[in-house]
Amino acid sequence: MDVIPSIDMYRGWVVKLTGGLRSTAWRISRDPVSVAEGWLARGARWIHMVDLDAAFGTGRNTAALARVVRRCDGRFEVSGGIRSSAKARAWLRRGVDRVIVGTRAVKDPAWLREASREFRSRLWVAVDSQGDRVVVHGWTRGVGLRLSEYVRQVDRWPFGGYLYTDVRVEGRRRGFDRKAVRAMLGLTDKPVLYSGGVTSLDDIRALKRMGATGAIVGASFYRGTLSFEQALKVAT
Repeated sequence: MDVIPSIDMYRGWVVKLTGGLRSTAWRISRDPVSVAEGWLARGARWIHMVDLDAAFGTGRNTAALARVVRRCDGRFEVSGGIRSSAKARAWLRRGVDRVIVGTRAVKDPAWLREASREFRSRLWVAVDSQGDRVVVHGWTRGVGLRLSEYVRQVDRWPFGGYLYTDVRVEGRRRGFDRKAVRAMLGLTDKPVLYSGGVTSLDDIRALKRMGATGAIVGASFYRGTLSFEQALKVAT
């Protein structure tokens, strides 16, 4: 199982939010390249990058994130505000290994079907939920759709896998809802990355036992309450 550090960009800063709330932004660094280089030097195989401004519709951090990909020798996935095939193509041309789409994929399944045929394994789908309720636009809006209904609708299309985030626990460093993760993993045979509340080595072990493809971790690594090196050892 991969252990994947996250780099979330908001108003030009690497930050961490709690529960997706902008008012909780904790500034970490203005230099995402040095942050990425640090994770790669410590053994990260993947880095997960999020453009929070693009997700919220308040701006973009494209130049900063593209600079990370250009200067760092690693594997990168990017999410946040990718709501067209043109934007997905642009990120892939910049050198990212996969793009993750959320809002457009949920609101326009016909587009997701066509995009899946074009991008295939390099396109992944973000499934963000409050319990079993799917949310979009940077976790700010519900769409009246249950998680299980959505996955059953789109799972047959040839995209690479899912990024499942439980918004209720994201950034709070209190562990995660194992029943909810098992339910998500039971809905699909595709790879599933999990994000939200991963706090301890026991959480890493549990995700590995459940069959998650990877764990994306942010706050616990940046706060120093979970050792990246120990998490990596447990996961591999």
